[in-house]
Amino acid sequence: MIRRKLRSIQIHINECGCGDDSDLAADDADNADTFGLLIMPSEQYLHYELAQQIIGTFYEVYNELGHGFIESVYEKSLCIALRERGFEVYQQIAVPVWFRGNKVGDFTADVLVNKLVLLELKVASSVEQAHIAQLLDYLKATPIEVGMLFNFGPKPEFKRTVFNNSRKNIETNWSVSDPILSASSALSAVK
Repeated sequence: MIRRKLRSIQIHINECGCGDDSDLAADDADNADTFGLLIMPSEQYLHYELAQQIIGTFYEVYNELGHGFIESVYEKSLCIALRERGFEVYQQIAVPVWFRGNKVGDFTADVLVNKLVLLELKVASSVEQAHIAQLLDYLKATPIEVGMLFNFGPKPEFKRTVFNNSRKNIETNWSVSDPILSASSALSAVK
């Protein structure tokens, strides 16, 4: 069952949320170009193996806990399960937003896995466009390129989102080598 779910991964690419990869078939290359997309197989499947393992862990947690808890219960449980699998996991990641060298806002991402994949967790009746937009904001503000949205609702759902760094116009104090330390440093420098 998990394998079938893994095969149904929908990849949402770009800031305007124009849909999953099936919407961007070869015939639609001109349309993709209209949206300013550069669709490369390596981009669509960036960190694919890591994402598969995270998805499997999500279903493991969902099957064990079921539906009905608050988001923080699922976050802590997912982090425990990911750490048991040997992943480097960070919770409640500060994501400062910069404009022309000035800090103009802060986000807090739920989970970062192996400093490569941002996870946003929800407990909602279904995944909404606003949830996907929130995850895209996190990806735009950081050098992290892959984000995953997990909904611990009545029916478990996930969305995988890729936003390639070459399409970003970010001014950030994050560094690809150590985003956690850089984000913490940026916050302490502003205080």
